[in-house]
Amino acid sequence: MLTEEKKNKVQKLQKLEQMYVLYSQMTKMPFVTCDPESFNDQIWVFTDKDKVQEYAKKYTEQKILLMAAEIKNPQFLGFYMGLFTIGVNSVMVVDEEGEMELELTEIVKEPDYSKIPPERMPLMNPQLQLSGIYFMQELRRPVNKEERSANIQEMEEEMAANVVKGRYLLALDTGDVPAGEQVKKEDLKIPFIKDKEGNIFLPIFTDPLEFQKFARGRKLRTLTIPFLELEKYQIKDAQGFVINPAGFNLILMNEQIPALKKRFHRE
Repeated sequence: MLTEEKKNKVQKLQKLEQMYVLYSQMTKMPFVTCDPESFNDQIWVFTDKDKVQEYAKKYTEQKILLMAAEIKNPQFLGFYMGLFTIGVNSVMVVDEEGEMELELTEIVKEPDYSKIPPERMPLMNPQLQLSGIYFMQELRRPVNKEERSANIQEMEEEMAANVVKGRYLLALDTGDVPAGEQVKKEDLKIPFIKDKEGNIFLPIFTDPLEFQKFARGRKLRTLTIPFLELEKYQIKDAQGFVINPAGFNLILMNEQIPALKKRFHRE
């Protein structure tokens, strides 16, 4: 049951023309913090852009590079719903009255997939997204190894275990073949990405939102594959895979895959 104070705050949020969200430059994703008492996984929302910049300065000395992303009112619902896919459960609202924490489900209703057949369930990997965000936020800080968080190894272990448990969307380019028609093998292409050194990687995605960031309106299809079957889709000259290239951008080298299976997969 929402308190009157929280109800007013939610209504105020809904009526904003725009809000400002703190994003991490390390992940291109909302900046996520863990409350030390409740252990809620939080993102930060501001009603005033100046307050975002003021708050971000607190992290400058720690070499945590942040930026403000403006979200317009028509995009609010999509933004909040997207937070479920990255495992966030709390929103810290900062306005002229101070700070207030709202549970994500106090702002929007969580999607109910209980009546959807398994084969039609949208793919989501919130545990992987969340652990990947925390790890990359820390790993990519421009500091010496000795200055990194003492539990960064634990972060990496948790993320790696979630990588192995995950299922992914692989992008497929079927050219001009109409949707619904069977695609011949010779007409099927798998898009790839090149890094600055010219190394080739196959992009894979934790959820449809991450896939759409890559597709950007292109007529691409997807194939859902578990981590344990990734090796079947390796192509000649590719060095490996990249998870969510427009998100936390995690590189998986081909030689890492068997080692991860051996370490984390349990029959």
